[in-house]
Amino acid sequence: MSPLPSLLLTVLLSAGTARAGCPTNVDWVEFEGFCYWCSTYPATWSAAVTACPTVGDGSQIASIHSLVENSFVMETYNYGETWIGLNDLGAEGQFTWSDGADLDFTNWQPGQPDNLDNEDCVWMPHPKDPSGGRWDDYDCDRSLFFLCKMPATS
Repeated sequence: MSPLPSLLLTVLLSAGTARAGCPTNVDWVEFEGFCYWCSTYPATWSAAVTACPTVGDGSQIASIHSLVENSFVMETYNYGETWIGLNDLGAEGQFTWSDGADLDFTNWQPGQPDNLDNEDCVWMPHPKDPSGGRWDDYDCDRSLFFLCKMPATS
């Protein structure tokens, strides 16, 4: 058997593994039991919350629960400022995940959150930003890319 068919089989198997348990209607990526999709268009934070369920059943704007997960997101989606589901819309200074998950991890930039000009929604900077993937609160009415997340199926 020549190396080419063997290489092609490896590539196809790897591609299948990357999507196993994730929808195939858009480019979802699986990581540690969850499927992730980042928009290719900007939206306000509330529009992002509304849009995520339309791209996958059970999908919501992403909550992030570890530095490993944060690093995965930064390395995988490397093209822009991106909304995540953290916000303090309910009570100033009391950040919660829009999906109801426990707030068990944060990755704030130094001096953040600062609520400058009544900022209530959280975004991740471009991976090449000097902040190193640390979060910042921002005006919810700004249009940014957004990250959706849902449990992978087995």
